[in-house]
Amino acid sequence: MDMAFQTDADLKEAYAKRLRKEGQGVSVDVPVGKHGGTIDILTDCEIILCTLDLNQANAMAIRSRLGFYGRLSPSWQKVTVVQKVVEPAAASLLAAAGIKLVDLSAELAINATESTSIILVDKRQLSLTRGNVYFYPALDSVEGGEGLRVAMLAIAAVLFIGICGLVISSVL
Repeated sequence: MDMAFQTDADLKEAYAKRLRKEGQGVSVDVPVGKHGGTIDILTDCEIILCTLDLNQANAMAIRSRLGFYGRLSPSWQKVTVVQKVVEPAAASLLAAAGIKLVDLSAELAINATESTSIILVDKRQLSLTRGNVYFYPALDSVEGGEGLRVAMLAIAAVLFIGICGLVISSVL
């Protein structure tokens, strides 16, 4: 079967175009941090990564990236769009991590024979704003999202010990 996309970039652009036609707010290649990481497609409620073929190795990489990006907006749906699932175990790996898989292989086959548009994936309705993704809560990005609480407790402990030391030194 002749597939429609030759590169990940082709797949990403086509899927972004489809989402725009459906009225979604779409951003492509959204930079994350200062180390060159990017989100392939960002919508109002989804973080989407695209790959032509899904195998065990890139499923693990996708799971890792979406796990990190998902910390920025934990309530957003994590999605992977693929042209073909090469290893079924890779799809299971993503499902176990709570990542939604959009497999376009069947839809591409239909398009090749009927020239119809690809069926849209259902979207979750979330009350989020696009600005939430660009706010990087550095202290909350620590394991479990408890960085701010830990930092506040550490500051409080230092202040408490300092005040205790001041009181004891003034009494003696």
